Amino acid sequence: MSIIPRREIEEILEIMIREPSLRSVFVEGKFDKDLLERHFEINDIATSTSVYCIDTVEIPNDLVSSLKLPLESNKYRVIALANQISLSEEKSPGRAVCIVDADCDRVLENISSYPTLLYTDFTSMEMYCLGNSELAGIFKFSMNMEVEHAEKFLDFAHSILPAIFCIRCIVEELSLKIPSGFPDLSVGFIKAS
Repeated sequence: MSIIPRREIEEILEIMIREPSLRSVFVEGKFDKDLLERHFEINDIATSTSVYCIDTVEIPNDLVSSLKLPLESNKYRVIALANQISLSEEKSPGRAVCIVDADCDRVLENISSYPTLLYTDFTSMEMYCLGNSELAGIFKFSMNMEVEHAEKFLDFAHSILPAIFCIRCIVEELSLKIPSGFPDLSVGFIKAS
């Protein structure tokens, strides 16, 4: 089985210059790619815009480190690519953009600023799928539940999600290195004997 080599940054920059009709969007992962491709398809943008997961691009660790970004995340690789595209943006403006999840970055004032970098309006790309009508459709068609259950779920989510988001921001700010970004619920409890 052959492995398809990742695209080099130089190749992406060259395509931007030589193919003015092509537009490229680079995102963190497959869900983001699928969601944007669906959006482009619905809005008849798909023919001129391609969406790529960052794992299809060779982003050297040295580049990520030179920008003082952690190596462990696709998000930071997308930001590093945005940096490189921004440096050559005057040769081919508007031909490529990089999109990352906002996560806690706005609250922690951790926003990277490059002309070719966009942050999601919400904490993550998944949040664009959780509007009232989308959630009602999931409850009705996928879970065979009444729409009222979606409304109850949203009421519950509105009461608990802000607290979970605050905990996630605290974990990130304090660099607690909790893999899921959320402490185990049993932490701090002692088992009764």
